Formats: sequence, C-alpha cells, structure tokens
Amino acid sequence: WGRFSPHTSEVRALVVKAASDFWRWHLTENLRRLLEASQ
Repeated sequence: WGRFSPHTSEVRALVVKAASDFWRWHLTENLRRLLEASQ
C-alpha cells in the first residue's frame, strides 16, 4: 500500500474537497426542492 500510494495529506485534501462539494450540492438541491414545494 504505502509504496505506490500518494501522500496521505493529498488524499485527505481530495476526500475533504469531494465531501464538501457533495454536501454543498446536496444541501442546495434540498433547499431548492423545499422552496419549490412551499410556493
């Protein structure tokens, strides 16, 4: 594992970025749906 894997900090940064992007999309989708339903 360790010899061909990239640096752990790089992997962690990518995971954090992907997770934050996913949550941002998820929350905006839910907010948009709630706004449409409330009209």
